[in-house]
Amino acid sequence: MERKSVVSIGGIALIAVGIGLFFMSSLNEAETGDWPMFRFDLYHTGYSKCELPDELDLLWMYETGDKIDSSPAVVDKNVYIGSDDGCVYCLAADTGELLWKYETGDSVGSSPAVSNGKVYIGSGDHCIYCLAADTGELVWKYDTGVWVESSPAVVDGNVYIGSRSVLLYCLTADTGEIVWSYDMGQHYIRVHSSPTVYDGKVYFGSYVIPCCNSYFYCLSKDMGEIVWIYEVSEEMLYGSPAVADGNLYFGSGDNCVYCFRAGTGILAWKYETGDDVGSSPAVSDGKVYIGSYDHYIYCFASETGKLQWKYETGGQIVKSSPAVADKKVFIGSHDGCVYCFGRKEKIPSYLLTAQFWSGVLVCLGVLIFVGSIVADRKK
Repeated sequence: MERKSVVSIGGIALIAVGIGLFFMSSLNEAETGDWPMFRFDLYHTGYSKCELPDELDLLWMYETGDKIDSSPAVVDKNVYIGSDDGCVYCLAADTGELLWKYETGDSVGSSPAVSNGKVYIGSGDHCIYCLAADTGELVWKYDTGVWVESSPAVVDGNVYIGSRSVLLYCLTADTGEIVWSYDMGQHYIRVHSSPTVYDGKVYFGSYVIPCCNSYFYCLSKDMGEIVWIYEVSEEMLYGSPAVADGNLYFGSGDNCVYCFRAGTGILAWKYETGDDVGSSPAVSDGKVYIGSYDHYIYCFASETGKLQWKYETGGQIVKSSPAVADKKVFIGSHDGCVYCFGRKEKIPSYLLTAQFWSGVLVCLGVLIFVGSIVADRKK
């Protein structure tokens, strides 16, 4: 599939083939809330207290040089995101103006985490990067020797991140030195999942290529020692977990959505969808929201796993991860639409040929989503 980029800011008339980052509505100066890492916070709930206006219009659009698997982070009214063109971008949230970009040695599918004036992100060039948030200058980088797709979590002066190796890393946030690493002990193991940090523990999933059993891990945050481990199936586990009210939720390539007791690893419930679950869940007000490759968006009761509702999108997979804000649920699909549940009308799609891979964000009074437009789907 051919992909190219065309820049269009402030309107929809020039939208063509390319890859875009989009804001809808206008920036609310009264809103100061950030979205500093993948899935909003260390618990990866995808939940924001931000409110949105009733009318949503395109504010601006910025297009990169290749598709985007990364999900944005927003801190201090700046937007940070990686792209398959090998660059990490920093854009002004109010105008879409490019403030800086940093070129790595390969595609950037990892989602950034921003903490204490630094941006942390992984790259296909095998490195974990720490950049100055205001200038994009390199602070440090750590070479893992393999592709880094996992998105970092930053807490208590440490960075937690996985890679396509047998290791999960804990690095010092200031210098990039190893605090500890956990060896999963199998060849061809990969960690695409972004670690979730909760109650002194780190949670993440892994999978093995060629296909062998996948595993879900719980480690102690300070020492990297195993607390519990769960064998999932002979399918890939590439989504990231969310934790709420002592429960852990994640989707898997065995078509299932799982809920565990976070402290013990005891299975509370699981629900089988019709295909792979590559989306990461959002959790809010006793509900779990997630997408599946079977074209459906699901809502479950968080404690019991009872299906509350499901919605079939336009015949395409749903890999995007949802956001919950203002008593509404937002999620993108490969059918070219961003959906909103909890309001009367569907959000208008400005990109009917787009594929939405990364997560949707709600912060600063705006809705943010990323679409990858493929040339052979252009009308």
